[in-house]
Amino acid sequence: MREGTMSNANEVTFVDQTLRDGNQSLWALSMSTSMILPVASRLNEAGFTALDLTAPAHFKSIVREVHEDPWERIRLVARQITSAPLCVMQQCSITGFNIVPKCMARLWMQTLARNGIRRVHLMEASNDFGLRVPDYVRFGTEAGMKVVLCMTYSISPRHTDDYYAQKTRDAVALKVPFLMLKDPGGLLTPERVKTLVPAILRNAGSTPVEFHSHCTTGLAPLCYLEAVKQGIRTLHTAIPPLANSSSQPSVLNVAENLRHLGFAPRIDAAAVEAVARHLHFVAKREGRPIGAPVEYDEYQYVHQIPGGVISNLKRQLTQLKLIDRLPQVIEESIQVRKDFGYPIMVTPFSQFMATQAAINVVLGER
Repeated sequence: MREGTMSNANEVTFVDQTLRDGNQSLWALSMSTSMILPVASRLNEAGFTALDLTAPAHFKSIVREVHEDPWERIRLVARQITSAPLCVMQQCSITGFNIVPKCMARLWMQTLARNGIRRVHLMEASNDFGLRVPDYVRFGTEAGMKVVLCMTYSISPRHTDDYYAQKTRDAVALKVPFLMLKDPGGLLTPERVKTLVPAILRNAGSTPVEFHSHCTTGLAPLCYLEAVKQGIRTLHTAIPPLANSSSQPSVLNVAENLRHLGFAPRIDAAAVEAVARHLHFVAKREGRPIGAPVEYDEYQYVHQIPGGVISNLKRQLTQLKLIDRLPQVIEESIQVRKDFGYPIMVTPFSQFMATQAAINVVLGER
C-alpha cells in the first residue's frame, strides 16, 4: 500500500539511488542490466519522484567490466520505467574528468535525453557555479531535461553556513528547477543539519531543495529525519541490499520513521520490498556485498573518502592482491589531500587523492 498518497505539507518524496549510487558505493559498479530488468516494472510502481540510473564514470565500467552497452541499458530501463524520470549524475565533463568543447558537452546532453534520461543531477566539484555550470545547465534544459544543481558538503573553516547560503543564492540565480545538498562523504551530523538546512532553505526561496547523504559514519538516517523536520521534502535513499553501509539510508527504514514522526512518506512499500527480495537473491548468487547499518566512524571525518571510492579501492587492491594495504592507502590519502590544499572530497578530486595515495603506498615513495 502506498503511504502518503494525498499531497500535503507533510508529504515526503524519494529519489531512488539504488541503481546508480548504491551500485557504485557497494558493488563497485558491477551491476548488470540483467540484474535490473526483472524488477524494473516494480521500480516503476514504487512511487519514486525520480530514479538515478547512471553517470559518465559508469560508462567505462559498464563497457570494460560488465561488457555491456551503457546506452542500451538506458534505453531498456527507460522503456519499463515511465512513472518517474531517470537521472544521470553529471559533472561538468564527460568521461575521464577532462574539459571538453561546448559542442561535445551539448551533444552529450542531447544523446542522454534521446536515449531516455530526463533529469540531470549536475555537480561542480568546487561548488563554483560561475565556470562551466551555466553552459551545462543550458545544454540540459535545451535537451528537455530537468536540472538539479548540487551543492557539495564539506568540512573546513571555509565551508560555513554562510558559505552555503551564498552558494544557494548563486544556484538560484541560474534558474534551475531543483537544488540538492549533496554529502558524498556522509559527513553531516544532525547538529549541523539543524543550522545548515534552514540557512539553505531561507535562500532557496521557492526552489525545492533535495537532501543526499551516505551512511559511512552511521549518522545519515538521523540526518535525514532532522532534514525533514527542518523543511526538506525530498530525500535520496536506496533499496536494500544496496542501502546502508557506504550507500544511502534504506527507503523502507526512513519512510517508517517518518510515518511515526507524523509525516506522509510517498512510497509503495510492497513494490520496494519486491525489488529488495530480488536484489538480495542477486547479491547471494553473485557474492555481492549486502549493505548493513554501520557503527559511528570518527575516522571518516579525518580522511573524508566517499563510499564509492572506497568500494572501488577495495576491488582494485583485491585484484592486485594488496587488499591488506587498504588502511595504509586511506592514511596516505589524508597527507595527499593536505598536499593538494584540501580539495572537497568528491568526484573527481576524491578519485585523484585515493589513486595518488595508492600509488605512493605501492611504490613506497611520495
